[in-house]
Amino acid sequence: MLLLMETTTKFTGQTMPNLLSVPMACEALGGISRVTLWRLIRDGKIRSLRIGRRCIRISRDELQRFVDQLAGGEPQGKAASGRH
Repeated sequence: MLLLMETTTKFTGQTMPNLLSVPMACEALGGISRVTLWRLIRDGKIRSLRIGRRCIRISRDELQRFVDQLAGGEPQGKAASGRH
């Protein structure tokens, strides 16, 4: 079940929705550019949700998974799914 409530982040103490817009996701990843985020989405390193025709959202859990992979040195993207 997907919860769409706002939750408090452990680092800033601010509330953040579970589904983030592209600008919010960029900010959450340390201020990366939109181009960089779109490249990560295109390359399969970050999964996004399309809502309707134009609305794209990224879950906080997905961003955390991506950051954990970077920190842990685990493979990313399509290679992580077992396809070569």
